[in-house]
Amino acid sequence: MLSVKYKGGQTKLLVSPETTVVTYVAGDGAELRPGTAARFRRESRLFYNAYETGHAYTGTLDPTLVASPGGFPLIEGGKLIGAVGCSGGTGDQDAAICKVGAEVVK
Repeated sequence: MLSVKYKGGQTKLLVSPETTVVTYVAGDGAELRPGTAARFRRESRLFYNAYETGHAYTGTLDPTLVASPGGFPLIEGGKLIGAVGCSGGTGDQDAAICKVGAEVVK
């Protein structure tokens, strides 16, 4: 099982491929970021970037889609095995922490 620690030692979120929450500590909506990353098999920042450039239609793809940095799919051997999401810092900070966790799996 992969565990991601945030600055200060707080454990953040780990989800399975079915987006069922396995470990959850934060109560700030972080649980939605890995769900987006897992369902669409891409970093949640891509949806944020689409919104920022005027393509709000991406919000119609899924009512639970989160267009915010900090959600990464976990890919092992070319297969989706889960996703990780972080929240609590800036979008760039959240994404940096989660990227480290996602890269541990590669």
